[in-house]
Amino acid sequence: MRSDAAREEEARAHVDRTVVRRDEDARGRRPRPSAQVPEIPLVEQLYEDLVAYSRELSCHRTDVTNAELRMCEAARQHADHMLEIKTAGQSLSTRIREAYVRRSADSMSEKRELDACRQELDDMYADVVATEAESELAEALSASTRRDLEEA
Repeated sequence: MRSDAAREEEARAHVDRTVVRRDEDARGRRPRPSAQVPEIPLVEQLYEDLVAYSRELSCHRTDVTNAELRMCEAARQHADHMLEIKTAGQSLSTRIREAYVRRSADSMSEKRELDACRQELDDMYADVVATEAESELAEALSASTRRDLEEA
């Protein structure tokens, strides 16, 4: 395959050659063969260019078709990958939700246990306070009884 610049340069040279030949033909003279440029009739040159461009177009069509097939395959793989990611995300979301519900239930049960322990502790503290008060009262009564006994 020729590069675009090479094709363009070749086309310019061809146009220059054919313009000179046409001018010479229009004046009724026969074009002179040049040592540098072989004399090829314009139709033959155009046909050769057409054949070359047809081959090149065929190659480009094949390239485009292959590129489209690769693009479709890449799009399918991308869609599959996105589906896997979506499925994994939904699974993770479900697991998180279940863990949250479990933790909430555990937390509620732990809170009830903690409240029960706190109530039991409050009851014990009330018993201790009552016992201390009774003890102080008994001590006070005992002290006053001792004094009464000592005085008597």
